[in-house]
Amino acid sequence: MSSTQSITVTPAGLTIGEETLPLYSGSVHYWRHERAHWARVLDAVRRMGFRFIQTYIPWSAHEIEAGAFDFGEADPRKDVAAFLEACADAGLYVLARPGPHINSEIPYFGFPPRVLNDPAIQMRTARGTPAVLPLPGTPFAAPSYACEAFYQETGVYFDALCPIIAPYVYPHGPIVAVQADNEMSLFFRLKCYDVDYHPESIALYRRWLEEKYRDVDALKDAYRRPDIHSFGDVTPPRAFEARTHADLPYYIDWAEYQEYYVQYGIVRTRQMLEERGLAGIPYYHNYPVSTPNTPFRPVALEAELDIAGVDAYPLPSEYAALKRGVVYISTVSRLPFIPEFGSGSWSYYRSPTADEERFTTRTVFMHGLRAINYYMLADRDRWTGTPVRRDGSTRPDYVTLYEDWNRLLAGVRWDQLRPERDVLVLAPRLYERLAYTAIEASFPNQFLTDIYYRLPADLFASENPLDLRDAIQHRAPAWLHAFEAALPVSGVPYALGDSDLPEHALAQYKLIVVPTFEWADADLLGKLERYAHNGGAVICGPRWPRFDVHGEPLAAWGTAPEPPTGSLARLDFAPGAGPHGLWAEDVDLWDAVAPGGAGRLEAGTEPPEVPFARRVPYGDGSITLVAAAFPRLGAIEDGTPAAYARWVPWLKTLVAEAGIAPRWECSNASLDVAILSGGGRRVVCVANPRRNVQVGAVTVPGVSAWRDLDAPGGEGASPGDTLHVTLEPWSVKIWEVES
Repeated sequence: MSSTQSITVTPAGLTIGEETLPLYSGSVHYWRHERAHWARVLDAVRRMGFRFIQTYIPWSAHEIEAGAFDFGEADPRKDVAAFLEACADAGLYVLARPGPHINSEIPYFGFPPRVLNDPAIQMRTARGTPAVLPLPGTPFAAPSYACEAFYQETGVYFDALCPIIAPYVYPHGPIVAVQADNEMSLFFRLKCYDVDYHPESIALYRRWLEEKYRDVDALKDAYRRPDIHSFGDVTPPRAFEARTHADLPYYIDWAEYQEYYVQYGIVRTRQMLEERGLAGIPYYHNYPVSTPNTPFRPVALEAELDIAGVDAYPLPSEYAALKRGVVYISTVSRLPFIPEFGSGSWSYYRSPTADEERFTTRTVFMHGLRAINYYMLADRDRWTGTPVRRDGSTRPDYVTLYEDWNRLLAGVRWDQLRPERDVLVLAPRLYERLAYTAIEASFPNQFLTDIYYRLPADLFASENPLDLRDAIQHRAPAWLHAFEAALPVSGVPYALGDSDLPEHALAQYKLIVVPTFEWADADLLGKLERYAHNGGAVICGPRWPRFDVHGEPLAAWGTAPEPPTGSLARLDFAPGAGPHGLWAEDVDLWDAVAPGGAGRLEAGTEPPEVPFARRVPYGDGSITLVAAAFPRLGAIEDGTPAAYARWVPWLKTLVAEAGIAPRWECSNASLDVAILSGGGRRVVCVANPRRNVQVGAVTVPGVSAWRDLDAPGGEGASPGDTLHVTLEPWSVKIWEVES
């Protein structure tokens, strides 16, 4: 929901009164600085080119004892009203983050210990035990966001805080947006059968089921459970025990409920803050991850809040994951925003250097980000690597990074630029939920290993195909990745969304790429069929959908391709490449390939034939089945885009049939390219996400000159449509181009 008061969220930033400002911000925590240093710290932030700051207002820092608070009366650093006045004096707008959860690397994540020690409030595991977050330093039992006693305690804190800060809401003061809670993610215990089994959460789950099914007989039919006589008879699953796809609705509902639970806590927090005077300004939230995985639903959340943002603390080696997350949020959000982007890092993790931060910062803007908050801009306890010290003095390398970058953003009017994309890669939420539910093992501190060791997402997922042809929980991500990796190598940029996107959002793309299997989401297929009838092109696969979640034959997609004439267990795209090659698995064919133990397929002509694809006309458009499964992520020894380039000739044929021409050609598949345009300008970005120097030639049809935005004053231009580039390891270069 977009605010209709004096501040509105736009695709370019925040419109405050008559002025629209790009939302470029940084975090400063007032209670962690001596009050005498506030003005100097804020002045340093302003001199780097920022107009916004973000600050937490921590419950545990202000509560002296139950119901008693210090807002500067005892400790001058805690005078939040005086800090807001200092921000106004410095010409800075404020994004306020009152919690109740703030994390911020402080003990108990900003909750008073007495609240977390109340057994009635503690979130529960599947075994009924308190859900302990095993943090380095201070483990604690997390609270349940379904528990009314928790909201009553939170209300006492909000009752004390809101009368102090509400007078500083714009236009009377500098507060221009409020965050509703923080990183709502079941406290990072993101395994399907881990938490929250609190009695009040189970009651909320049953109410949600009743709202979804309305009638208990409908639920009984969906679960094939004749023993169910009321919604109160249903208990949530505590392990994945499905044997066939007919068992899945029960598990899929638990995943969908967890999505609802997360959003319920966020919206409830917003309502409590608005009721206490923080109204008439935008609200936002920061998910801790940026892709469409359950239990996060950014599209649905933006129906309730103004912005659903995502956090990122990347190192340069995580380029692919960072790109994917930003491409996703730039597709689905009205204002693509990272409310916490690593500027420095928490003390038990590695802080990036200024050069590394320059690379990751350029990466996110290159791929469609338009709003950012750097966390942190000023030093504090349990944090390293910021541009501003506690006393307001600065670190030149980091300060120069932000000064130069903010100057470039302003000079080129980056807030007006949009990525040029004709293709939408669509992740069906049904398959995301299946991957989330089909988990066979987890352990309480797995979130720590996910942070430090980056375990593969499907490591603990069941391999049971559930009497289907494919284990969808493994093959859907692999099929998506094959397109996401190869499309940019083909010179075809893509957007990334999920099935929550409304039909009008789908209509802006010429081509939609979506994984489909025999078992599929009927509502999504209906959207895609209407999209095709209206002239859109769809590429799906590896299977043609046959029946819906409940096993009923699909009414949509009744026109199917002719049956294949053959099949192969494995189809090599690069014969003789061994473990470094790329192959397809369990392939259906409509034309012959060379005989042998495995198929041999080479692009001998342009365009090559694609024997594993079949096109079906639908109204004014078409649906093309690509009947080839791709190997699981990690199965290919070289999993970089350069490896997936081996099937690019066939992908180019499929894309060309949809009427899409490449926007660029790049001679080096290790380089990544993005083109953005808007406001009468066009920008080309080239990234080197590798550890060694990369060279190549980039050709953009129709371009007549390239102006290096990193050159002093932007002097000089390279003529023609081709630019020869040399990029240092982990670097991004940017050119403004003329046509």
